[in-house]
Amino acid sequence: MKLRTAFFGLLIFFPFAQSMVILFFISSVLPEAASSASLYGKMMIFLVFMSTMLLSSIIVSIALYKQIVSPAVQLMEVVKRAKDGDYKARLYYAKNNEIGGLASNLNSLIETLEHDKENLAKVLDEFNEKEAHYQFSLSVSQDLIFKVDIATDDFTTSNDRWNEFFGKSAPKKYTEAFMMVSELMHPEELVEFNLSFAPERLRSASAGGDYKATCETRVLNKEGKYIWMQNSIQNTGDERNRSIIGKIADIDGIKRKELDIISESQKDGLTGLLRKNVTEKLIVDYLSGDGKDSEHGLFIIDIDDFKLINDQAGHLYGDAVLTELSKRIQNLFRNTDIVGRIGGDEFLILLKNIKYNNLIIEKADALIDIFDAISSTMQSVNKISGSMGIVRYPADGTTYRELFQKADKALYGVKDKGKNAYNFYDDNFERERFLTNVKKEDYFQPRKQDDPLLIKTAKHSKETITRDIFQILYESRDIKKSINLIMEIIGRFYDVSRVYIFELFEDQFHYTYEWCNEGIISDIDSFKVTKMEELSTYKHNFNEEGIFYCEDTANLPDTVYKGQETNRVHSLIECAILNNGEFAGFIGFEECSNKRFWVKDEIDMLVIVARILAIVLVQDRK
Repeated sequence: MKLRTAFFGLLIFFPFAQSMVILFFISSVLPEAASSASLYGKMMIFLVFMSTMLLSSIIVSIALYKQIVSPAVQLMEVVKRAKDGDYKARLYYAKNNEIGGLASNLNSLIETLEHDKENLAKVLDEFNEKEAHYQFSLSVSQDLIFKVDIATDDFTTSNDRWNEFFGKSAPKKYTEAFMMVSELMHPEELVEFNLSFAPERLRSASAGGDYKATCETRVLNKEGKYIWMQNSIQNTGDERNRSIIGKIADIDGIKRKELDIISESQKDGLTGLLRKNVTEKLIVDYLSGDGKDSEHGLFIIDIDDFKLINDQAGHLYGDAVLTELSKRIQNLFRNTDIVGRIGGDEFLILLKNIKYNNLIIEKADALIDIFDAISSTMQSVNKISGSMGIVRYPADGTTYRELFQKADKALYGVKDKGKNAYNFYDDNFERERFLTNVKKEDYFQPRKQDDPLLIKTAKHSKETITRDIFQILYESRDIKKSINLIMEIIGRFYDVSRVYIFELFEDQFHYTYEWCNEGIISDIDSFKVTKMEELSTYKHNFNEEGIFYCEDTANLPDTVYKGQETNRVHSLIECAILNNGEFAGFIGFEECSNKRFWVKDEIDMLVIVARILAIVLVQDRK
């Protein structure tokens, strides 16, 4: 209205001012100029000109009002109506000029605003409806429904439902809610929960688009009992106003039934202990995961002469023994330990997280007591006993396979010694196992003084000895102990006085290994280090195959055996150690009791063993 008045005032002012000038001219100037004809004529011409200008101003004012003032006033009125919310207002202007273009654009803008208003109303209605549903869900759902505003960290939920779940009032901020639930979370599920539900995780994930997460966790309820809950979240809203809708559901009953079903499928039907494959997998996973930085004990338990119990008392009685034994073993160990049945009469136990050294011994003693108790309680004709092999993690190994193999060796070491006991594995078990057999009469018979040949039985031949040597080298982690053991086995098997090894290091021979039979005094100190020049010609004693055989050392230079007066060597066989074709030492077998004739079979076998050891020594040096 003000704009129109201003425009109208300006358009009226100029014609009015011109009219005043003309009237003043006619009334004042023109009568005085009448006395001069020429001046009067000029004044008349000026009067006509001014009148023409007045008429033109009036015409221009009327045109400007119609073309500019009136459309401008209408424009302002339409804008004001649209601003007040009247999106039906339009500016009607028919002419195709700048004002016409402005009118068209203004009308399009108002139409867009009207359309957006309608859509906004629909969205608002939907939002109000969803909000009403959300509030209704909070009031009637058995689950705990919550909402998180990502921008403000505001946390909205039913305070009563939150109190039912956690026994505390619901916090106002999500960060506080997250910390409260984390403190009540079971440690085994805490990491997974943090990865999906941490506040910073929600912010980053929600900014990247749609985000959903679900995990099942155990949480302490207000009674102080761990119950299973399912936690779910999903973001909603547009990019500028993202929010999270979440749900916490009590699934304790369903989850426990599910776990019971899985547990039953993993257990042995008779004893209720874990099956063999499940036991192995659990131990493998634990040693490579949560338990890799702690100390543990692995037990293999075998019932002594269980077949005899079944044969004499019947299978039903045998099953009763297994059931009773399993129950007592399970009660002896913690729920966190792994207890399984891996065979008909074998059990495997992983004792986790040993807090003090004597714990393994205490458990082993208790297991022996269990066998004694069952034997007396069940009134068996035969004594019910068990043998156990025990290893420690990581001292005896870091993998399931390595620990199991060593525990098995320890177990059979107990069996060989009389059963009904337990024993820990150590590196001497291989030595004891082989040498126990070597000393038996079925392994070899001592050579008589007048018998140059070593009499061997059919049970142990050079093939079995070779197999045992490779097994020792394959299984042992200590090369030095393996070589010493192999030297002793060969020395006893072939009844030689001494087995020794000289190695060449930087032009010096080092007497690195020696085994002596009973009654033979060690010479390793006498030949601890020998310079190369002292044995410079000695390597020429070896033939093209790297073998030096001497039935009578009396034919050799005395300097070679200087310092061996206490153990006079009569016969020997030595095999060269070659490193890339170069002489790098030798492995020898000596006979000190008398001259000895070495048969081809013995020589062949000793050369094979010597070459195996030579390869091992060269590789170990590299």
